[in-house]
Amino acid sequence: RKRMMRGSSRILGGAIARAVSAGAVRQQQRGILTRSLFASPMPLAVRGVRGMAGGPPSAAASSTTEISRKDLMSLDEYEQVRKEWTAKYRGPTKKLRRVALGPSASLLFTNYDLMWFQTQEMLRIEKGGEEQVGDELEAYKDLVPKKGEVCGCLMYEIDDPIARRKFLESMVGSEHDTRLCFSGHEVAGKPIHDDIDRTHPDGRTSAVHFLRWSLSPDQVEAFKASPSVVLKMSNKAYPHMMELSKELVSSIGQHL
Repeated sequence: RKRMMRGSSRILGGAIARAVSAGAVRQQQRGILTRSLFASPMPLAVRGVRGMAGGPPSAAASSTTEISRKDLMSLDEYEQVRKEWTAKYRGPTKKLRRVALGPSASLLFTNYDLMWFQTQEMLRIEKGGEEQVGDELEAYKDLVPKKGEVCGCLMYEIDDPIARRKFLESMVGSEHDTRLCFSGHEVAGKPIHDDIDRTHPDGRTSAVHFLRWSLSPDQVEAFKASPSVVLKMSNKAYPHMMELSKELVSSIGQHL
């Protein structure tokens, strides 16, 4: 979980780096997750680059609900395709799946492809060898949605430190206040790691929250058929909503 927090600033952008770093320090102090890195990279490859030449990582996945060891490329293979795939797959996917929720918040709906790239990026950056692979797969597995799930990362992004602190103080508990609204249904998001206290000792919430919306089979069908899907923040200190694009609804519906 510490690794998820530390790595999230790389996938989600630099604006929240300070907040993510602070969260990582807190979690390290609480002993939630510890690990060691190995200096020498070890072979990671199970399949070649051509195995995914015809589409994004999910196109050749053994399962799109879980990233497995055999789905990963070696560092050399990934380096060969990294620039092209970032432009062709990773960049457009992040753009499609990131939604502004009012002036100070955004939500990135995660999927297999985004978390595959996140895993490969962390392996590339840290070069921790085979030992690191299991850590990365464990850290990000809950952000790969399973059947009937929508997963995402809620981010509060305010540059001014004084304004940011005041805002975060007013948003304590807001990780329980997101809703997906469609065709008469209203599904509340829940923190993925609900056993972690996301409120700082000084009385402000975290700037980053990992969330999951669980849909029943009937809700899945209603979601896919709905003419409008709205993401809503019901917190009284920050009441905002945003209608999701048809393209995003279709993309989310593919893994429901």
